Amino acid sequence: MKSSAIKIIGFIFLKFKNSPSIKIGKCNIGQSTPPFIIAEISGNHNHSLGKALKIVDAAAECRVNALKIQTYTADTITRDHNSNYDLYKEGCTPWEWHKPIMNRCQEKGIIFFSTPESWDLF
Repeated sequence: MKSSAIKIIGFIFLKFKNSPSIKIGKCNIGQSTPPFIIAEISGNHNHSLGKALKIVDAAAECRVNALKIQTYTADTITRDHNSNYDLYKEGCTPWEWHKPIMNRCQEKGIIFFSTPESWDLF
């Protein structure tokens, strides 16, 4: 795999010390288990669904347990058209991409989830 594919994925390692194990999907997480690894797409897709799907593929090659996206639009995350509006508009993952990304994750055996950035999205 190309090293550039790994650079575009941020990893979060979850390991709970001195706590009972929990189960997420088919993964047990606890003191005596391997870490639960989450890849984050964020805005690294550069507004390309094809690139987002390649990130899922790269995450699967890295054997992550889960993949997270952020659910927002520039309008749901900013109160007005401030200086960050264009940045959020460019970095958001369009809602119509959620299903194809989720489907690719399921094909690859990766848990898919999203963090909604606004109460309006619930």
